[in-house]
This record gives sequence, C-alpha cells and structure tokens, in this order.
Amino acid sequence: MADALALVQPCTAGRHRHEMPHRGVAPHVPVLRRYTAGHHTLTLPPPPYAPGPLAELVAHPEQGPVPLPACCPEPDGSDVMVPWPASPGQQDVLLEAMAHPEAALHVEQMHWRWRGPLERGRFMAAWQQLYDSEAALRSALVEPRLGEPAPLVVVHPQATPLVQWHARGEGNWHALLLAERQQPFDLHRPGGGLRITLLQEQRECTRILLTYHRALLDGWSVRLLQRALYRAYLAGGRSTGGERRPDIRDHGRWLAAQDVAAARAFWVARARSAAGVAALAGRTKASPTLAASLLGRGSRGRTRQCLSLHQARRLREWAVERGVSESTVLHAVWAIQLQRAAVHGASAKSFVLDTVPTPVVFTASASGRGIALSGAEQVPGPLDTQLPVHVTVSAAMPVTDLLSELADHSLDASAYEWVSPGQFRRWARHSGGPLPESLVTFVASQPGGVQDRLLGELALEGVHVEQAETIEAHTTLAYNITAHQDGAGALVLSAVYDRTRISDVDGAEILAQTVRLLCALPAMADGSVTVGDVTQILAGAPVPRIGPGVRGVSPAAGRLRVLRGVGRHEAFVRGRRSFTARAVQPAGPDLPQGGTICLIPPAGAPPGCYDDLAGVDFGALALVTVSPAANVENCLMALRPVVAGAQPLILAGLPASAALAREVADRIATHGWRPPLIVIGGDAPSCPASVQALARTLKTAVAALGPCRFVHPCKGPVRPPSTCHQE
Repeated sequence: MADALALVQPCTAGRHRHEMPHRGVAPHVPVLRRYTAGHHTLTLPPPPYAPGPLAELVAHPEQGPVPLPACCPEPDGSDVMVPWPASPGQQDVLLEAMAHPEAALHVEQMHWRWRGPLERGRFMAAWQQLYDSEAALRSALVEPRLGEPAPLVVVHPQATPLVQWHARGEGNWHALLLAERQQPFDLHRPGGGLRITLLQEQRECTRILLTYHRALLDGWSVRLLQRALYRAYLAGGRSTGGERRPDIRDHGRWLAAQDVAAARAFWVARARSAAGVAALAGRTKASPTLAASLLGRGSRGRTRQCLSLHQARRLREWAVERGVSESTVLHAVWAIQLQRAAVHGASAKSFVLDTVPTPVVFTASASGRGIALSGAEQVPGPLDTQLPVHVTVSAAMPVTDLLSELADHSLDASAYEWVSPGQFRRWARHSGGPLPESLVTFVASQPGGVQDRLLGELALEGVHVEQAETIEAHTTLAYNITAHQDGAGALVLSAVYDRTRISDVDGAEILAQTVRLLCALPAMADGSVTVGDVTQILAGAPVPRIGPGVRGVSPAAGRLRVLRGVGRHEAFVRGRRSFTARAVQPAGPDLPQGGTICLIPPAGAPPGCYDDLAGVDFGALALVTVSPAANVENCLMALRPVVAGAQPLILAGLPASAALAREVADRIATHGWRPPLIVIGGDAPSCPASVQALARTLKTAVAALGPCRFVHPCKGPVRPPSTCHQE
C-alpha cells in the first residue's frame, strides 16, 4: 500500500467532492481512492462498523491523528455546515404554510413530456450530479438554537434526489398531480424541498413532474435546473464542473448586508398615498346568495384562458410600439379592472363612467435576481418576491399615460427586489396603508442559445422534450393571475382563486374579462384612447362578486383573546355579563417579548372556560386563549404573530386539549421554529377545580424553568426543548 493513509473525519463533499463514491457503489461500502503514491482518501459509511481493522481505526482516535501528507492541506473549516437565519421571504412562506395545514400553500409543480428513450441510470446520475453541484438542492431547515429568532437553513455536504417511477398504467395523471401536491414535505431532510416523479404513458413517452416547496426553491430555480438536467444527461451524469458559485449562501450574506431603511421609506410613502384603494376586481358587498354558493367548496379554484398565436403576436407588437413589455400591458388591464370594480361595484347593471381618480393596489411577481450580486440570475433558490403596485386610475386617463406610469413604477421598484412580501405588508399595516389581495405574474420566456443547443443535442439522440408547464402555487391572496407563452407562441393565462370568497362562476368571469381586454387593446385607435374607452368594452358585463368570508369560520376563531397582559394585576376585569377581550396585534403591548402562554380549550368547552386564570400572575408571560371551537388551523393562524416574533411560547390546557396542543406544536416545529413547551394539568372536566389545578401546574412549570428562560431572544436564552408537565 502507499506510504500514508489520509483519514479525514468528517469526510464532507465540500472538501472531497471529487473523492465521493462512484455512482452505483452501495452506501454501506467503504471506498478507498488512490491519487498519488502517498495520497489516498478513505470515504467511510455511517456506523456501526463490522469488527476488523476499519472498526479499530475509527474506534481509537486517541492513538493520534495520522499526519497529512504535504499534498493535502490542513482543513480550514470552510466545508463545515454553518446554518444561517432563513430570509424574510422564506419566513413568510413558512409562516403561511404553517398556518394553513390543509391548503398545501406554496407548493408548486412543473411538468413536461419526454419523448424518446430515457435511460434510467443515466437520468438518476444526471440528477445526482445536479445535487452535488447546486447548494440549493442540498439545503434544509434545522431547528433554531437557543437565542435564534428565526428558522435556520443549512447546506448539507451530500443529498440524494427523491425520485419515484410509475410504470405505464400504474396511476392516473391528474390523481398523481393532486397526490404529490398534498403530500407533506420534510423540509428538514437534505434535498427535501424537491420531489421528482416520472409516469410512463407510452413505450417511449414519459411525463416528468417536479413538485417543490417555495421555501427552498422558486419557479425560476426549477427552470434553471431543467436546463442543467439536460446538460448533465447529455454528459452521462459525469461532473461537468465544481460547485456553482455564487449560491444561496452568497445570496444570504448579500441579503444580510442590506439596509432596509431606504426600502421602508420608499414603500411606506407609496402605501400612505393609496387611501381608499381598490384591491379586488369585484363587488365586496356581503350577499346571502353568494355565501350559500360558496358553502362546501374546496379551498382553491382554478380556471384558464388563452390568446391565440395571432392575438398574442398582435399584443406583443402593440406593446413594443409603445415601448413597454407584455407584462406592463397585463398590469394595466388588471388596474383598469380594479378601477371598474371600485367605481361601478355598487350595482352590476348601472354603468356610468366616473372621472374621480381611484387608487388601486395589487402585487406583481419579480424574480428577485435583479440585484447587485454578480451571477444572481443563475442562482437556484427561493429568491423571488412580490412587489406592491400602487397606481391611480381614472376614466379620463389616457392608456398611454397608464402604461408609462406602470413602467416607471416597475423601474423604481426593481431596486427593492430583495424585500419580502411580508415586509411590505408590515410596513403598509403600520402606516395605515392598504394590503393587496391579488397577484399578477408574467413568466418570461427562457432565452434561446444554450437552451436551443441542448434541445438540438437531445434530438440527435432521438429525444424530444415538450415545453414545460407550471401549476402555480396556492397563496393566501384572493386572486392570482399567471401568464406565459406556450410552445406554439400562444399566450396562456391561468387564475387561482380563493373559493371561500369567489365562486367558480365569478372566478372564471374575472379571467374572461381580462382576456377580452387584452384582445381588444391592439385594435383600438392610438393616442386618444382613455381608460374609460377601454372600460366600455365591458359595458353590460357583470361585475364579479367577492365574498368577505374567511374559510367559512368566524373571524374570531383565528384570533387570540388576551386574558392577562404583563405587569398588571388586573389587565382585564370580568363583568357581570361578558368578559372583555380584544384581538392581539403583532408586537403589541399585550404580547411582550418576554413570552406568551396560550390556553387551548377542549372541544365543546364553554367560551369562558379559562377566564378564572385572568387573575393569576405569571410574571413576564402574557396569558391568551383561542376560541373553544378552534381547530389546528385556527390555533396556528391566531399564534402566527407570536411565532413570527420568535417569542417564547407555552401551550397549556386540560387533558382533553393535549392532542390539539401537540399537533399545533408539531406544525410549528415542522416549519422551522423551536417547538413550544406543552403544559397539561387538571382533570378531564372543564370545571373551576380543574382550571385551578392547571394554574398550579403552570406556575410550577414556569418556576422550574426560571425567569431567565423567558427573555428576548436577542438578549438572552429562551426556552428549553418541549416538555410536558402533568399534574
């Protein structure tokens, strides 16, 4: 054997990327690689090890490290897994997904057909090569450490793709799409943010489905990965280079160095100027008929329309002649619909033009890569964002002026593509500005060149791939429109809407009116065309109805009731008839940074079952509760401000509420935050004696933990891992 054996523990992919096991080698087999006469690398499998020299070598490190040869530099720690706080955008996605466990929010899919021979081993090797070279594919959540205010993200040295193959006739395509969307993600698993599914439709026709969570990947990323997959497949799965840089770690460092003061001032000024704004293209007046039509519906609906190749080409040429993009035209059409709904929404039959300027607001998707980070456009990861669009529209306004104003807005806002939607919402809420309720996305076509060359090389091997189609993620917004060009050049528009607020008929009508305006604009005269002229195209068309309901439950079911604030012996006093309570706002005076105790009522308990605890002093901890009819989703929606503020949290209740408390704690931990402490006490019946027993258990638990455990996470330690105290 050689003169020396270099045994490096741990053996990480960052330092020994070219020294990892060959494809096809079983993961339980040690691999010895020889490079020179004096330089070898031994890659070890996970323990335990079978008896023999290998086990003795690993089990006795006290014999001293083996001297490294001169050709192998000393480890500098650059390959150590160092977690960093999740970005504000990632936190937004995780919070919304946590608070809506049944809605499968922020899960997106992309699929396409692969026509021709598909070699399974070569395909798997190509994906593995992507996982080895792309840090985003090896990223995962890790539980925050004591004192960390947010979920943490880490890039693992190794990850394996999650690939599932379905033979011909094994399943229905639409059922497979739905099953993959509803299947939970393990975001703590390396590479757990992406699942790859293949369904063979014919002998040489396979459908490829990528299902990904937007906390770790976005649509731009997946389109980059698709192109990289073709390149790796053509290379036979062999490495075509080292690890890509910059990557999401470089973006995280760049993002942490940004100063939000200028961004906050810019967006607060815009939000304050949008008083009395219109946010949805429909009437928002409550209607018993509308409410009845929404009962029993699913959480999200979907509809689709398209412009033909000829119509899409005319629209594109019309936009180019006016110096704007197709996306700007789509924004203008959506702003006109919002203005029409605001002015004429009182009655669907009356149609009298109003010249009063109407502020409107919606959000527009941005890639998040138009930033001052070199190479950001090639970085896979969750970089995209949603930028608010504030514009004032009137019937007398020329359409060309509206287009120019929207184009200028897009240019001004491009400097803040790194700001998250949650930050925008907080700034607007604190300034009293309106919150957008719709999203407009225009998916830009992939540039030619490299993509065309790769498709040509695949065609030489008898492989033809169709253009990929994206199934948009569900969000908490009421109406989302996405436009993209298909393989034939037609413009396809799809909409996803909240069926608890918008019926299927109204959801389809909104999109149909959008397409109608897009088709009519190129045929109108130049220069003198006003917004009122465009709106006349919809004369006689109904104004869609928008319901105010929130997922079929009382708004109070998803809000906290404050039983006791901090530092007051009688924060709230019970009256003879009712208990005074009010909703909690994020970072408000009744939810200090010291922490919160949330009392989970048992099913069927009376509304004031925990009111007797309002007089109990728990020191620096606020005491709150939720509606007795609350389920997991309502509890999480109510606790979202507490979780978002990284405040120490205790879930407490009687034994009958233990299962609900555990499920809530599991959801919080699954999405990256530290699991809350669970305290269960008292007897099964929700009687005064049981409530007092719960109070004693709580005071014992809080005293045992000590007050130092409940301080601001930036100033000291928080709570220990989850524990359950039972009296």
